[in-house]
Amino acid sequence: MLRILLGIFVTAVIAMATGIVLTLVLQLTGTFIAFLISGVIGGYLAGFDRFRGFVAGLLGSIAMILIGLMIIVAMITFSLEGIDLVRYIANYTIWLILAPAFNILPIIVSLAGLGGIFGQIIKEKRKKKREQIYTGM
Repeated sequence: MLRILLGIFVTAVIAMATGIVLTLVLQLTGTFIAFLISGVIGGYLAGFDRFRGFVAGLLGSIAMILIGLMIIVAMITFSLEGIDLVRYIANYTIWLILAPAFNILPIIVSLAGLGGIFGQIIKEKRKKKREQIYTGM
């Protein structure tokens, strides 16, 4: 259970961090790549089951979108007194990753889930390779 939570957390954090940079450079394609990469890393850390990898990618991407929306709502409510440049840039940057992700939510979430499955496949192949090295085959 702890490994799944770790995979979900890592997926959410990496999706936000890489998503902003890749969306600035590659627009919608960058969003797809960011969620796929975050799903792969979260799925790799989730455990030894492909379903766990899928769940980590799926729930991690949904968590990232919900946390991003909560941050934007908090910034909007606090910026009613007056807008400063830092809040404006932060709000714009978070919307860069959330807008495409929220508009095509089923595609983005499924892509992160598939990334989680890919992470599990990578983990299985690395485990088999280590076993072959240790057994001398």
